[in-house]
Amino acid sequence: MTLCTKGMGISPDSHRRRMPWMVEKECVPGVVHSSKENMVLDGAQPVDVDCVNRASQVDPLEALPATVNKC
Repeated sequence: MTLCTKGMGISPDSHRRRMPWMVEKECVPGVVHSSKENMVLDGAQPVDVDCVNRASQVDPLEALPATVNKC
C-alpha cells in the first residue's frame, strides 16, 4: 500500500504548531460541557477553562495518603 504524497512538502513548522488540537492537555473527568464550552461541575461555579494542564495536576499517588488520613 502506498500513500499519495504528491505536492506535499516537509513543513518547517513543528507538528504541534500545525495541529493545535494535539497540545498536551488532559480533560478533567466528571464534567459536563455546556453549549458555551464552559465546564460545569456538580454544584460548583462554572470554570472558564477547557482543560487543565498536566503540569498543574496532582499525582494521584501523592494525594492518596492525605485522602486516607481524612477518613
